[in-house]
Order: sequence, then C-alpha cells, then structure tokens
Amino acid sequence: MEKNLSKSNWFSHILKIAIPVSLQSLLASSLSVIDQIMVGSLGETDIASVSLAGRFPTVFFSVGSITVAASILISQFRGKADKEQISRAFLLMFRWGLLLTALFFAVSYFFAAPLMTLFSPDLAVQTTGSDYLRIVTLGFLPGFASGMFSTYLRTTGRPGLPTIASVFAMVSNTILNYILIFGHLGFSAMGVHGAAIATTIARLLEFGLVLFFFLIHMRNSEWTVQWKVTIHGAFRKMAIIMALPIFLSELAWSMGEAIYGIVYGHIGTDETAAMS
Repeated sequence: MEKNLSKSNWFSHILKIAIPVSLQSLLASSLSVIDQIMVGSLGETDIASVSLAGRFPTVFFSVGSITVAASILISQFRGKADKEQISRAFLLMFRWGLLLTALFFAVSYFFAAPLMTLFSPDLAVQTTGSDYLRIVTLGFLPGFASGMFSTYLRTTGRPGLPTIASVFAMVSNTILNYILIFGHLGFSAMGVHGAAIATTIARLLEFGLVLFFFLIHMRNSEWTVQWKVTIHGAFRKMAIIMALPIFLSELAWSMGEAIYGIVYGHIGTDETAAMS
C-alpha cells in the first residue's frame, strides 16, 4: 500500500480512519456528560448523585481496553491477510470482555447502595445515586458489545459506520433526556431516573444499529468471522501479553477518577455538585 500511495494520498487515507475513530470516542464519552448537563437544573443533590454514580461506570469502561487490544491484533492479522487469526482475536477478546462485563454488572447492580456509601455520606445522594447506577448498569453489556462490533468494522475497512451509530446514540440520549427528565410529550417528569433510562435506551439503540451494520458487513465483506476456529494456548498467551498492560493502565486511570469522586463526595454535596 505504501508503494502505491503518494504522501498526500497516504495522509488522506490515514485521516479517513483517524477522524471517525476519534469522533466516535468523543461521542461515546459524551452520554454521561449530557446527563450531568441536563440534570444541572434539578439541584445540588441530583447533580452530585449523577456525578458520583457515574464514577463506577467510568471504572467499567476500562473494559474498553479489551477492544483496543482487539483492534491491534486484528489490524496486524489483516495486514497479513490471515482471516483465521482475525477470527481468533475477535472471538477471544469478545469472550474475555463479556466475562469482565458480567463481573462489573454484578457488582454495580447488586451492590449499588454499598458502593454509593463509599462515595458520599449524604443519604439522599446515596439513594438517588444507587437508583441511577442500577439503571445505567443495564447498558453495560450492549455497550461493550457495541465496542467490539465497532472495533471489527473499523479494522476491516468500515470506520465510518460506528461513528454513525454513536451520533445516533448521542442525539437519542439528548432527546430522551429532555422528554424523560423534565416530562414532555405526555411523560411524567422523572428527574435523575429519566436521565438513567435515557442513557440506557441510547446504548441499546446504538447496539442495535452497530449490530445491524456488523451483520450487513458480514454478508458483503471478505473479512467474515469464522465462528468455529480453535483458540489454542499459545494464542491466548500472546493475547494476554497484548491486552493485560492496556487493561491495567486504563483501570488505574479510571480508579484514579473514582477516588477523586470519593474525595469530593466526602467534602460535601454542594462541593461535589460544583466539581461536577
């Protein structure tokens, strides 16, 4: 490829990959920010609740490092035109990610109240935040699956499709927030609960659209997943060497963000709202 592209064409080729990927990352991180902005008019307790309850999902998003490792491996094997290894990388990372997602889901859904006591001594913040966390947790699995399907689309030549899904999710989240938080179009005002429901629905809609793009891609692309490939021990070892440092790095960063939330939460609810 390098021999056949001039410098200007090479730069253009890189931008066609980099811009959609960067834009999708920006949009993916915007859902919780939109919640905080639109809850901002409800009062300090609600603002602090959404901010602190969103800290644990931030820790969960370290699982997204699995998709980063998958993208590295799939890109390398695509460069070698090795479809079998591409399938191994995709399926193995998907399985590992699902296990981690199930772990984070179980902790955040069944232990939402104890988690919120770590973040704030304010009973109102604990109650509202744990309700918000349980609802948002329902989007963990479709969120991770969207990330894996998006990774496969990006690394096999269709980087723009996941970006379309992310734009759709952001717009959907904003509209649903407006309807459910403040009570429009015949809905009752749900406040923080409405923000959580809107975010979860937006993630489900994004997952549905990405899955649709993935299935169409499987029908029309030469880079189809071989679902019955054998994953041997040597491949698992190589994948661990690739994925583990990335995961630990992302986990450390997200834990640091969570600790900031704990510090502010114990300073006070008003201070937490101001920080948010």
